Amino acid sequence: MATIEEEYKLFPTLVWNVDCSELLPEVTEVFKKTPWMENNPGVSDGFLVLEKYKELTEKFEKIINFVLEDIKYSVPMGMTTSWFTNTAPGRRVEEHNHNNSFWSGVFYLHDASPLILLKESTSIEVPFTTTRLDLRTHGGVPINAKKGHMIIFPSSVRHASEFNNTAYSRYSLAMNFMPSSQVFQFDSSYHYGSDSFDSSDMDTSKKKRMSKYPLDKGFG
Repeated sequence: MATIEEEYKLFPTLVWNVDCSELLPEVTEVFKKTPWMENNPGVSDGFLVLEKYKELTEKFEKIINFVLEDIKYSVPMGMTTSWFTNTAPGRRVEEHNHNNSFWSGVFYLHDASPLILLKESTSIEVPFTTTRLDLRTHGGVPINAKKGHMIIFPSSVRHASEFNNTAYSRYSLAMNFMPSSQVFQFDSSYHYGSDSFDSSDMDTSKKKRMSKYPLDKGFG
């Protein structure tokens, strides 16, 4: 009988479900003041809804950098974009990922249908029945979306939501994060900071882009 001497779980997909319900009152106040897009009521009117709320932004940045502390990145993460989503009863957020971002987070204003993280099979498809999440090589894994909780995951990971089978809308605050300053790697470097970022450029491109998207597709 063969004996397994060691089992290595290499290159994991890191996901955290963080209770930060102390931020719920502040997020709720911002939510009440934020308008929604006229041609897509599933997304707030703008992807910089926390830009004017510096203290709240810093609190979310503090949380994500605390969570990522064990990785020991050479520079901290800073928030780049933030927006509210509204998934109406009977609808869902379709499968997507977040481009031009490193880490993402979704904060829930109330208990909601789970967030599903997905990975496609890269080879042959053989059904499996394991319930251990650390042994699932592909497929979808539902993460409970709780009031006042923030789910943090790599932006490249494709995700969706289960159908909203309640009688009320599923509201969340989605956020993206990037390295907050210049990153050096041997003979290469790049400055990911937002010193030269012009939010008006983003607003213009957003309006052009959003007119092409159906409701609930690809935004948190």
